[in-house]
Amino acid sequence: MKKTASVLILLLLIAVLLAGCGNSKPTGGNDIFITINGGKVATGMPFADVKDQLGTETQPAEVITSCDENSDWQQTMHFYGGVIVTEDKDGIIDSVTVNDGESTLMGKIAIGATKDEVKSVLGDPGTEDSWGLYYETTNPWVNVYTDEETGLVSGFALLPAMH
Repeated sequence: MKKTASVLILLLLIAVLLAGCGNSKPTGGNDIFITINGGKVATGMPFADVKDQLGTETQPAEVITSCDENSDWQQTMHFYGGVIVTEDKDGIIDSVTVNDGESTLMGKIAIGATKDEVKSVLGDPGTEDSWGLYYETTNPWVNVYTDEETGLVSGFALLPAMH
């Protein structure tokens, strides 16, 4: 019985920790953003506040639900050409991915930028590879993807920080 109780307590602790991570919001009030169609989009913002500026969805939204039938976890992915904006069940943006188009990261980093241009805006990344720069200490996390051959930015994403 003690072993079962210990396992249940451990699972509960893990669930609480993961739930806390899922509610991450940018530090400093949306100070990390992507400019889309001239307006700022950041994690932690209500999707309804930016929906109209994003334009027309280029394919139907996809709703993703939990495998656990007792969970109300849900995400909805909205597609705008080379931009994907994901909102949680409460309508709050939790990730933004750009892999094509005119959008910019922090109003300065566009697709085709160099790694040095990225570093001049965001500083040195926590991880740097031939395929990207990864800022895991920011909130949200920032991934800047680069073409392995040219080293130029091929896309970028704001993702929930996992602390």
